[in-house]
Amino acid sequence: MRFMEKIAEFEFKAKSIFYGMELTNGIRRELVSVLLIIYFLTLGHKLVAVTTMFAASKIIMTFFEFPTGAFADHYSRKMSIMISFFLMSAAFFGIFIFENFWLLALCFILQDIAWTFQSGTTTAWIIDALDIGDKHNKLATLFSRFFFFEKTGAIIGGAIGFLIISIRFRLVWLAIALTNFIMLIIILRYMEERNFRPSRLDRHFISKTYIQAKDSLLHLFNRNNKQIRGLALAVFFLTLAVDSFFIESPLILFQKLNLSPAVIAGISSVIAVVVLVAPFIGEKLSHRFGARKPLFFIVFGISIFISVFALTNNVYLAVFFLMLFSLLETALITIHDSAVQHSIPSRLRATLGSAMNIIWAMANALAAFLVGISIAGLGLVTTTIISGAVAFLTAIIYLVSLEY
Repeated sequence: MRFMEKIAEFEFKAKSIFYGMELTNGIRRELVSVLLIIYFLTLGHKLVAVTTMFAASKIIMTFFEFPTGAFADHYSRKMSIMISFFLMSAAFFGIFIFENFWLLALCFILQDIAWTFQSGTTTAWIIDALDIGDKHNKLATLFSRFFFFEKTGAIIGGAIGFLIISIRFRLVWLAIALTNFIMLIIILRYMEERNFRPSRLDRHFISKTYIQAKDSLLHLFNRNNKQIRGLALAVFFLTLAVDSFFIESPLILFQKLNLSPAVIAGISSVIAVVVLVAPFIGEKLSHRFGARKPLFFIVFGISIFISVFALTNNVYLAVFFLMLFSLLETALITIHDSAVQHSIPSRLRATLGSAMNIIWAMANALAAFLVGISIAGLGLVTTTIISGAVAFLTAIIYLVSLEY
């Protein structure tokens, strides 16, 4: 009985840390996605310069993905995650301090590099620690709670933005720096690694890194792995659509509908409250229908809501459609991520997670670069409608490529 109590205690502690990390990430993501581009514009920096910098940062980030993923797989996932939160804290402290475009750009690039130490690694750590890599329903449940805490972080982030901007806009970046530093201390004190045997760093680490990368890519593009290949292709086009919309939507609220940054942050917090149910919707759909059909219908709905959001001139309708988009997008990632983790082996979990993140990063960079040019040439509304069309293409990819 005592042994079972110790297992239950470990599982509770591990899940608490895992969900706490995503709560922290949710605060950061909400503030960055809703307010960062507006912050750059209020400092007088040009939209095309900012979106080009976003794109360049993601390209630079890709060079760190495999080495950091291999570091986690070969040495220590805990250490990799700690490095991530330390660098993230330092990067946002820099964004808080500086106003010069190039110094801000360096800090933004640093936070992207910081993310590579965490991407794929937190999920690799918790799945191996709990030993649930081959248990589809447990994975779906884990990720539904995971995204529930991310959206809880989004609520807190939106509230922080709403309250702090009225004092001083730049204080939101200090808030992110502090929350990441607190999470770093918690990880240092309480995180444990189980069911994982690291091989210590040695003089062959670089060659091992690229061998691991090669194995991951061979697994990804193996003709027998249709499921993971379809998911990778969907990641690329879905990121083009959704990450473009993450740039476009605050600009529509700020420029087209004339809402203040504080009001936009408050709206995002209210939407995040509603979206709390979305991970559980994704979990139930995944348990009952698998991944293929739910992903198709959800992304089809996303394509519709992106387009109608772009066209409406009514603030209340715009917020309503943005809320529907957020509900579907959160349910989507719950199903998508559990399907990805179910499709990859433990020995490649962090590195292949990094490979998927490279696909995301390249699509994100392309989205940021094209959005800036498209808005300048075609206008904000037309560019957003194009994002909806790309989302529709992603729905077709899910329908054709996935097996269950």
